[in-house]
Amino acid sequence: MTTSKLPPVTQDLIRIVAIRVAGLEKGQWKDLSAEERNRHLATARRILSAERKYFTRRQNAAA
Repeated sequence: MTTSKLPPVTQDLIRIVAIRVAGLEKGQWKDLSAEERNRHLATARRILSAERKYFTRRQNAAA
């Protein structure tokens, strides 16, 4: 998979990843404090960034 085939990083994608990483359902997510949500959102951004860097490195190494 190349970085061009990955979906763009949007706020919705970050939120979906954060909810899944936290192991929560949407209702539980809404019950979290803003601080807890922000912590999970930051983790999701780091995960998505690392994923893109990984695929970019693989793509450059194959070229």
